[in-house]
Amino acid sequence: MGDHLQIKNGDLDLIMNGSVIVSANEITTFIIKDDGQPLNLLFKFENSESEPSKARMAIKLLSPDSMELIFTNYNSFTGHWRNAPLPVGVMYNRELFLLYHISGLINKELHSDFKKIEYSFYLGKSINSGKEVANG
Repeated sequence: MGDHLQIKNGDLDLIMNGSVIVSANEITTFIIKDDGQPLNLLFKFENSESEPSKARMAIKLLSPDSMELIFTNYNSFTGHWRNAPLPVGVMYNRELFLLYHISGLINKELHSDFKKIEYSFYLGKSINSGKEVANG
């Protein structure tokens, strides 16, 4: 079925998407593989006591093939999302982008804190020897 459906969004090609429910108390790692070194995206959730209503996302580069995405105060049941694709690396010699929607699934009575991560990974322009070239 994979070859029967192709989804494009502007100049971006959707290559994978889905959703997962994870414990907010543990780091969740997306390991993305192509023919080269795997790319590791670590999702970390935290809360800010000083600004509990301000949701934000920060990126920490851990190595050339690993980055940590730190989501602070992503607790809303209706969720938080990106306004634009987030560049996260290169896959199959093309730019790799991430779009996400993250919802907080918190039950204070049961002391449970889960997140629902809906994700879409897109490929963009081709990259050839460090230079961008038109795809297609």
